[in-house]
Amino acid sequence: MKLLKLLLPLIILLLPLISAQSIPVSISIEIIDSEEISGIAVTYTLTSIEETTTGVLATDENGEISIDVFEGFNELEISTEENNFYGKTSFYTNEQTTMTLVLLPVGSARMSIIDKKGKSLENIATRIDCSKNYGVQGYFRTDEFGIVDADYLPVGTCTFRAAIEDFVVSQTVEITSGETETIILQFEDYKTDSNYLGWAIGIIITLVISRGIAYLIKDKPIKKKSSSRKEDIITALNKKEQEVVRFLLEQNKETISQANIVHGAGIAKTSLVRVLDSLEQKNILKIERIGKLKKISFTDRFKSK
Repeated sequence: MKLLKLLLPLIILLLPLISAQSIPVSISIEIIDSEEISGIAVTYTLTSIEETTTGVLATDENGEISIDVFEGFNELEISTEENNFYGKTSFYTNEQTTMTLVLLPVGSARMSIIDKKGKSLENIATRIDCSKNYGVQGYFRTDEFGIVDADYLPVGTCTFRAAIEDFVVSQTVEITSGETETIILQFEDYKTDSNYLGWAIGIIITLVISRGIAYLIKDKPIKKKSSSRKEDIITALNKKEQEVVRFLLEQNKETISQANIVHGAGIAKTSLVRVLDSLEQKNILKIERIGKLKKISFTDRFKSK
């Protein structure tokens, strides 16, 4: 009895670790219009309540791969190495240790949004609707270069749309397996250019007022406000990298999981891996890999800025 009382606190501490143990799940891969099943390289992305992990595996002689998953709800995406076949499924793991995932033919597209004069338009709402109901489609926003990269679009007819206020442009394209289509949507009737004359007059007035104020206080010492070196570094990053870094700064934690970034920062998990790798190469983030788990934190160099 005394021994049980002594061991009880230790058992309570170990319960979360026991419950978080992973379970190997065997996944049988079936590829539409393909008889070959063995030795095929596939890329997988697994999202659970614990973590988001990615990797590359080759199917065995039976067309199967094995992935360690956590108990509970999981979402799995698998694509072939050439990105010409794709499949997605959600499942709960309790006693389930086998499943079948069918990969369907997909292609990709790069959509560019420009104004009347050919200027790229950032953060524009776009939508992709395809004739077949699988793969990745729906709403997207353009990046800082006015571009949307859409992977895993179903083979067939897809319509690409973009909207600014009451202006809407669209284009219909045929998607081919393993191919990347280029779409340019131009707003012929929408101009982002402002009134340059009014803008120039405003600048001149601002300069005159500024010089007048400087003359009035020229004898008073002015304390210069030093700019943050950390903010300078963030400003030099691309949009998605900035979103990740600012999200981590807001959390104010020593480490954070990749899954928390996916849900908190609102960045697609398929592109988050590339963003994290880029930030790691730039010596801004430090990624600690514990098995299939990834713990992300800022480097000492970045924290010292």
